[in-house]
Amino acid sequence: MAHLRTPTAMFPLVESWLQSGLTQQAFSLRHQLPVHVFVYWVGRYRKAQPAGVDSCAGGVAPGFIRLSAPVPSIITTEVALPGGVVIRFSGLVPVAYLQELARGCSH
Repeated sequence: MAHLRTPTAMFPLVESWLQSGLTQQAFSLRHQLPVHVFVYWVGRYRKAQPAGVDSCAGGVAPGFIRLSAPVPSIITTEVALPGGVVIRFSGLVPVAYLQELARGCSH
């Protein structure tokens, strides 16, 4: 991968990782990118996203990420958060993504 990295080049890669279900390390190795560089861009990506409502803390979550529209499917996954909010996903959701979502709500 080129040494010149910009949000235009890296944010789509982060979005691809979010959908992959891979760890950051596995994704970085697959794309021949140093892990520390990828971790940096994941942080930049999250900071660049519009703030959302963090149902766990009752306020705004600076690292909340926007989800793309789900692919229509018969499979539905629901995540019930502690504040009573239920998030429904239509289609398969990578386990790693659900774990990251749960970790974000445990603060």
